[in-house]
Amino acid sequence: MASYTLGELAERYNATVKGDPTVVLTGVTTLEAGGAGKIAFLSNVKYRPLLKTTTAEAVIVGSEDLADGLNLLVAKDPYRTFALISQLFNPTSHPREGIDPRAYLGEEVVLGEGVTIMAGAYVEDGADIGARAVIYPGVYLGRDVSVGEDTVIYPNVTVREGCKIGARVILQANCVIGSDGFGFAPGADGHVKIPQVGIVRIEDDVEIGALTSIDRAAMGETVVGEGTKIDNLVQLAHNVKVGRHCFLVSQAGVAGSTEIGDFVIIAAQGGVGGHLKVGDGARIAARAGVAQSLEAGRQVAGFPAIEHREWLKSVMAFSRTPELRRSVKAMERRIKELEAALLTAEKRGAGND
Repeated sequence: MASYTLGELAERYNATVKGDPTVVLTGVTTLEAGGAGKIAFLSNVKYRPLLKTTTAEAVIVGSEDLADGLNLLVAKDPYRTFALISQLFNPTSHPREGIDPRAYLGEEVVLGEGVTIMAGAYVEDGADIGARAVIYPGVYLGRDVSVGEDTVIYPNVTVREGCKIGARVILQANCVIGSDGFGFAPGADGHVKIPQVGIVRIEDDVEIGALTSIDRAAMGETVVGEGTKIDNLVQLAHNVKVGRHCFLVSQAGVAGSTEIGDFVIIAAQGGVGGHLKVGDGARIAARAGVAQSLEAGRQVAGFPAIEHREWLKSVMAFSRTPELRRSVKAMERRIKELEAALLTAEKRGAGND
């Protein structure tokens, strides 16, 4: 079991110690669970009261949470520092390298040094698998697929013909890369399928979640940019281009030929229509429906998507609808009373004449 002192972690991750730097840590925990030899973290103010009760040996905090009586690792970004320390204590492990004789390898397959291919994997002719890549059981790699070094492809993933997977990519179980795009020419006699002859290109350091589907281009490429992280059950249609370091959260969907910029966030069940452009740094809230292109930095919510602040105001107004309805009815009654009184006064004035 790996162990590090609090001082060693501070030096490794450019943090400072408040408390005992010699305390020995063997793993990570939560504030609530605590435990001897464990380090927890605080990055959300609503959990701040747990600092008073946690039994964790040490806690990663920001400079605004310097609680007394605790061994603290004070970091600029506690959440990120926790993630790095968690990786340190929980390194990814895979079965030993080598080609299981129960895997199928086609002709002219190129294998880098230290590749692992497990039983039941099926690698078609002309595939190229980079050094130290790990291919789990049930994976299908189509003809002329390329896989970069240190990439991990978990069970039952399908990567269809010609698609390109970069280095240090993680493909979670049952995702599909390079399925046919939804392309049909409709007509009175039925729908004619348009051959999808392009590919999918996944750049370096991308992670793609379980059961996510990324369609091959009709022509050209569907692209997922460097460092982008895609959750489970996401759909990217043909010829979509996603930029660098984006987050696409569960059940998000992007329609065909749309271009997503760098550092964009699409929250759960967010949808983006086809043939649009979403600028760098835009944020699309959960369940938002984007029907028009968005400039860089826009934050939108609702359907159809509007500025996030305006959407919040609309939601607040909607919650007051019963109250507003009562107020309007009261005003209508009062207006009728005033109109009736005015009409009576006018009649009296006419009688006096």
